[in-house]
Amino acid sequence: MFKLHYAILACAMLALTACGGGSSSSSAANAESSSWDIYDHLASNAVAVDLETSSIMHYDFENVSGTTVPDLSGRGNDADFTAYNGTSGSVISAGYRGNGILTSEHGGMRIPENKDLNDSLHQDFAISMWFCHSDIGYEGNLRLFSKKTNWDDRSGVELEINAEDRRIRLLVQDGEYISSLPIPLDFDWHHIVAQVEGNTGSIYLDGQDFTWRDDGRDQLSKSGARKNSIDAYVGCHTSGSSPFQGSIDNVRVFDTSISSADVTTLYEDATLGDSLLAHWEFETIEDVTNITQDSSINDLDGVVN
Repeated sequence: MFKLHYAILACAMLALTACGGGSSSSSAANAESSSWDIYDHLASNAVAVDLETSSIMHYDFENVSGTTVPDLSGRGNDADFTAYNGTSGSVISAGYRGNGILTSEHGGMRIPENKDLNDSLHQDFAISMWFCHSDIGYEGNLRLFSKKTNWDDRSGVELEINAEDRRIRLLVQDGEYISSLPIPLDFDWHHIVAQVEGNTGSIYLDGQDFTWRDDGRDQLSKSGARKNSIDAYVGCHTSGSSPFQGSIDNVRVFDTSISSADVTTLYEDATLGDSLLAHWEFETIEDVTNITQDSSINDLDGVVN
């Protein structure tokens, strides 16, 4: 995949086969590439890692059928918009990219209890998502992810934003939790990763480590969380209370903790999409005109010659 500076966009558009790329090593490495991307700024050289094999749930809300939200991880852990009391939960809204969900007083998205989730939360795990506030005057704890009946339960996990002190909290066993540093309360989209590795927790915001580490606050007396048999909810508590006031997008759960480079990858993969000018896969080429279609939103089709 080429990531080229916008200054050579004209070259790439005029002669796809003649423009070599940013550097000699990059050109050699990508000589057999089957697709090209062009961005309007230089991309990060963060270490590429495969996050797919450790993803046990992934919801991007692009192909929702009725109330069913398909799981893109390949594990078959589909979710739905049925709230805790059987009423309608979240609704589709504008996400960070494409569709997201808008949480409400009825609740969020339900993930039926399953072995993948129980096993992963019992050991090292990571939760990733995008969120955007619609109301910053709300008080209390705004639930982003919940698999607890009560906050101090011995079992389950809960991820929340405390509106009073503006800190993100990840609650695990017996009410133990790790916190973030104060976060901005605004109407912008933000990316969060909250995770546990052994007896240490960490919280990232927009690719940066926001963990509150003073006096060992990132340390837990026990690792992971105890298993339970209740459903998990995105955007509200398991009882439907304390919904997050806003929209959520691209929710993923991993059955392992992830590195800071992995966090950067999750964050930048989405933010680079904002600057994507062209994407040619060479899968759809019209025989008569030799046109290869641009699958970005800019319709910059190229000509193969």
